[in-house]
Amino acid sequence: MFILGDDTHDRGKIPWVTFTLIAVNILVFSAQIRFGERMTNGFALVPKEITEFRDITTKQPLKVPGANDVFVDEDGDVHIRGNSRVHYIPHHPGPVPIVLTLFTYMFLHGDFFHLIFNLWFLFIFGRNIECALDHGRYLAFYIFCGVMAGLSQVGADAKSVVPVVGASGAIAGVMGAYMAVFPWNNMKVLLGGIGLMFGIVEVPAFIVVGIWFVGEFLLGTISMNREIGGGTAFWCHIGGFVTGFASIKALAMYLNYQVSLLDPENAVAKVEELPDIAPSPSPLNDASSDPDVPTQAQFENMIDPVEAFKRARAGVFRAHPENDPFLRGGETPKAPEPIVEDEIAHGIIVKK
Repeated sequence: MFILGDDTHDRGKIPWVTFTLIAVNILVFSAQIRFGERMTNGFALVPKEITEFRDITTKQPLKVPGANDVFVDEDGDVHIRGNSRVHYIPHHPGPVPIVLTLFTYMFLHGDFFHLIFNLWFLFIFGRNIECALDHGRYLAFYIFCGVMAGLSQVGADAKSVVPVVGASGAIAGVMGAYMAVFPWNNMKVLLGGIGLMFGIVEVPAFIVVGIWFVGEFLLGTISMNREIGGGTAFWCHIGGFVTGFASIKALAMYLNYQVSLLDPENAVAKVEELPDIAPSPSPLNDASSDPDVPTQAQFENMIDPVEAFKRARAGVFRAHPENDPFLRGGETPKAPEPIVEDEIAHGIIVKK
């Protein structure tokens, strides 16, 4: 199964952060080719370096099984026969402090195909999420998911000396966000294999991403019982995905709460719990004021009460409530519904 594309929801926006991230990853990979192992292993994420807060610069042993040296017992535990081999992984100086590798690792890749597959997934899933979150928030979200994905891998194998590289943890976070925002989006998938005809089908995103996540979770659980290091950083993917999905769900709950504050009926209940604010004199209530200044009644005819409510909730007059033209006094227009009196308390206008 290979993902070819999806329904776009760019709303006319150009996802320039996604394109920039793709370009940066390509440039960093070019630098890896130029500087080689010293750069890749030096700036990769090594769990043992994070847990011990020290930069490892010497070769570290890694137990690796030979052919037919791995067997699974009746309890499902994986064991290595006695003739396993030990390889030594070279390490090089990294950034100072070494915890910066939680950021640098997500721009490094192991080989060309690792880079291409990651960037393709970033292109497919990143466009819609960037346009949904907006550019700045999307970039912060991407980095946050990458850092949390790295910490997940550290927590899963704290003593590992195997360097972890790749943008897949951050991209998994973007996939989690996609699952939260566009679960029913159609994804074009290329199916094929032994005994199957190749073809392109459209499948809802929650099925495609869900199958991927379940597979990663199962493989990650199996890897926890292994006595050897190396392989794919499954818990990095799992941690990134959970972080992305949970973050977007939490953000949606927060925004829904903020929207509920804009509902006058909900605002009434909130204001009743707050102390009253005595009305302050307003030049708009004075008929003898400057003729260039509209009276209270004129001002109320100029601005819709709902719009005024939104402006007050946005804090337009919060710093200087004495300048708020919607303090007590004066009558509101009869349409669309009669309002006897307006009041502002702690930046919230309520209808009475």
